[in-house]
Amino acid sequence: MSINNSQADSNRGYIVKGLDEGGFRDFLDEKAIHSGALIDWWSKEDKSWIAGRYEMDYHSQTGYFYPQAIPAIVSPAVITIDRENMIFRWPQRDNLSS
Repeated sequence: MSINNSQADSNRGYIVKGLDEGGFRDFLDEKAIHSGALIDWWSKEDKSWIAGRYEMDYHSQTGYFYPQAIPAIVSPAVITIDRENMIFRWPQRDNLSS
């Protein structure tokens, strides 16, 4: 499997704070994001999608992104999510069956 690096995805957008039956939650593309969920982040510097894992500190309501592969431009291994400036999407994998 590989990541589709097209930036023209219809489901890309910002992570938005919200509430559901479980309380505070972040949402992407109007879908609740659960801790441990796989999401992709658009790296403006690297001009590509970076696959990673979403986690949440519910006490501070801070979201974190843990990149699976860290390009040379991106450093720290854990990135605090900036809901107003970082673009995310649900993973889209190309089918590479031979």
